[in-house]
Amino acid sequence: MKKKFPYLFCIILLAAAQLQAQQLLPVSVDGDIHAQETSDTSPLCLEDLPRLPETAADMDNQIIDAIAPEPTRNIFFIHGLGGDRSSWSRVSAFINRTYRARSYLASYTEMGNAQECGNDLYTNTIQLINQANAQPPLLIPRERSMLIAHSQGGIVSRAMDTYEPPGEFGGIATFGTPHTGAYIINNKQDAYQLLSRTTTGLSQGPITEGLSTAIPNGWFFNTIFGNRVVNSMQDVVNVIQHFGTSILPGFIEAFDLTNVPLSEEFRVGSPALPQLKGNPHTAKVAFFGTEEDPVLWRELYNFKGKKPNDFLVWDANDDSPYVAGANNTLSNYRSKRDYYLHLAQNTSSFWNPAKRARFMMISNAYGRGTATLMTLNDEFKAVIGAVRKVNSGRTICRCEEKDAGTYGYTVNGPCPNSPPQGVVCAPIPVESLLTEDSDGAVVQSSASAYPDAVAQVKMAGSNHQQMRNDSNTKWAIRRLLNGDFHDFFKTATY
Repeated sequence: MKKKFPYLFCIILLAAAQLQAQQLLPVSVDGDIHAQETSDTSPLCLEDLPRLPETAADMDNQIIDAIAPEPTRNIFFIHGLGGDRSSWSRVSAFINRTYRARSYLASYTEMGNAQECGNDLYTNTIQLINQANAQPPLLIPRERSMLIAHSQGGIVSRAMDTYEPPGEFGGIATFGTPHTGAYIINNKQDAYQLLSRTTTGLSQGPITEGLSTAIPNGWFFNTIFGNRVVNSMQDVVNVIQHFGTSILPGFIEAFDLTNVPLSEEFRVGSPALPQLKGNPHTAKVAFFGTEEDPVLWRELYNFKGKKPNDFLVWDANDDSPYVAGANNTLSNYRSKRDYYLHLAQNTSSFWNPAKRARFMMISNAYGRGTATLMTLNDEFKAVIGAVRKVNSGRTICRCEEKDAGTYGYTVNGPCPNSPPQGVVCAPIPVESLLTEDSDGAVVQSSASAYPDAVAQVKMAGSNHQQMRNDSNTKWAIRRLLNGDFHDFFKTATY
């Protein structure tokens, strides 16, 4: 009994010192430590002390935790399509400072199918674990590891969880992952056509105005002022340069990324996705964003303008500059359209027919640009599947005469059992228009459909890029690591 007493006495002193330190240096909700004075001088009671260890191993663990707390788990952050190890850098650094976890920025090849990419991710993460465990004094069990994955990274993580040895990773949380596929892959041709219409519609006004006001009428003037014509062409290029160097590259890049080989397994209806069932014992959580309109300009700003990691941690909340830019451009196009229409209406078609026609041509060109800008966001939503046609479950009857060529008619109600001789009737499905929330890249129904997930968590106001480092990310990560969705994810703070 006498030999055990010093041990017990030391434990009591350590516990009392730890409790006092916690009272003097509380951890704030922001994860920062602030000094705080306390006037509480009441004596410690037995109930205030932590539970005494029951075994020598428990005692050793309590002493190590009290003196020098070490990381107790591995957290791997996985990037999405076209991303890299830096995609989660802000959040990963915060985790390392705040939680008792080793945070890693993992990567994988995008040149292959889902299984091949999952294999590569597994190899990469195991290498990181082995490198970390080679550094004494701490060995963290692999099953204490979790993955936090963005977009395509969630599909690759599911592939790894499906095809690699079970038990290596205990939890996966996905952010904006198209679990049932991404409509933009199905609609690639629509996307390219939209891009073509957009560039044509927005460039016609400045080009027509530049050429029409720079080139005088008649072959004589064109010959004499040839250099002026050449210089005017450069002026036209300069006019549209801002649009071409700011918004268009992001627009093109967003669609060109769909040519990555893995993307074909991303499409809605892909037979590969249902095969990624994963380990039934893996804890799974799906986070999904719902961005407000206009989703195109908000998503593009954080994709091409100011990216999430250009902000401080948890601060990527601003997605409005391209919205303001688009509205200003729309206002300018409308003004130009109306201005040149006014000039045309006040120019005599008898005395100056060419001049009147020129003004009308410029007005019409800016009118097409105006119409392009007004419908662009809705057309983009159709490309990403946020607005799409679905089967309503109703049908109409379409009848055609066999020998009448293109002649046909619609019958209200069901098709007749015995149509007139020479007439063929068939039911035709009626489509309706479905509108769905999205993060600007992936629709809600896909991002939330992680099979066997214990929770589907909405991040209202976060676009596909923002969700890696905005205030919603802070809330989501803290709830996840607090164990609010599943006990496996619960991680202690320093």
